[in-house]
Amino acid sequence: MFCRSFISLLCIAFLVTSSPGATFSTPNFAVRASSPEIAKTCAETAEKLRRDLAVDWFGKPMPNWSKPCRISVVVDSSLLPGGSTSFFFEDGEVFGWQMSVQGPLEQVLGSVLPHEITHMLFASHFRCPVPRWADEGAATSVEPPAEQTKYQEQLRKILKKREAMTFDKLFSYEEYPGDIILFMMQSHSVADYLIQSYGKRSFVGFVDTAMKTDNWPGALLEHYGIQSNAKLQADWEDWVEDACPSRDMPDSEAAPSVLSDRSVRPRNIKRVGLKLRRLLRKSD
Repeated sequence: MFCRSFISLLCIAFLVTSSPGATFSTPNFAVRASSPEIAKTCAETAEKLRRDLAVDWFGKPMPNWSKPCRISVVVDSSLLPGGSTSFFFEDGEVFGWQMSVQGPLEQVLGSVLPHEITHMLFASHFRCPVPRWADEGAATSVEPPAEQTKYQEQLRKILKKREAMTFDKLFSYEEYPGDIILFMMQSHSVADYLIQSYGKRSFVGFVDTAMKTDNWPGALLEHYGIQSNAKLQADWEDWVEDACPSRDMPDSEAAPSVLSDRSVRPRNIKRVGLKLRRLLRKSD
């Protein structure tokens, strides 16, 4: 299911880039779509999202990339919305940005692009692979509230039938696990709980500390005053059982952590970033 969806998006990207169409470029995005209007709208929206989301997550806009991200867009109301993004890490740099998106235009602009661009911003900030749960949790947290509500509702349905992943296990995944539905929804829910409680920039600092130290419990204690993964899980499970009520967002957030100076071997990262709705419909 997951692989077929990913391959279909790659095929769409090939068809768009190999067939006649319109292009529009901004400093950080080069978009190809079926019409000049769609290409321009998607490119300008992506540029604004990149700026605004960087301020939300890190407190300031991000410098322009050395080369723009190429985006292939297929707007079709009959297609389920989805996207995929790939890029490379080498010697603390990120490059080779490529993105494919599809679906009704409103959802491409309001949901798919924010999701995919958040993956790119996290890669640019951390400059190395981000733990899967944190990356997907952050990306789904910027989707429209109505969709996030659906994720939480589906998670509660699943948790009535089986247990959640332990946080020790959830935090440890470097790649997508076999139970991707539970993984994606639990990742979203845990990130949402922390972000609602403490803010986006505190979440970034928490993830950064955990990545630097390879110590999630220590990062929890440092940034949130939570004593252990098990304590966070117990609090989160109570919140989920209570139907995920809104939590108070802090009035001001701590400054984001300093960029990590990590050298990693060349690595191609494909952040599939499929819309969770695509997976949920196929799992029904």
